[in-house]
Amino acid sequence: MTNEKTRAEQLEKNIKDVFPASNLEIVNLSHMHQGHSGHDGSGESHFKIVIQAKELENLSRLQQQKLLHQAIGKKSHKSSLYSCFT
Repeated sequence: MTNEKTRAEQLEKNIKDVFPASNLEIVNLSHMHQGHSGHDGSGESHFKIVIQAKELENLSRLQQQKLLHQAIGKKSHKSSLYSCFT
């Protein structure tokens, strides 16, 4: 048995490490991209991230995106990410 996390679980862990008190929802949208460019067949290629975090308040959308991508880390950038900030 392996302890390897799914991409969604790894995304959640990375984000919660940086934004621990955030309201976070990660939605797997990979099924909507079958046969499209960027779909790798893993079932974990496209995600929508909805986040509300104190640390992201009063920042521009670009600043929010940069902080979120830093939190996610380079390994998780293999996935296509769509993010919503509330």
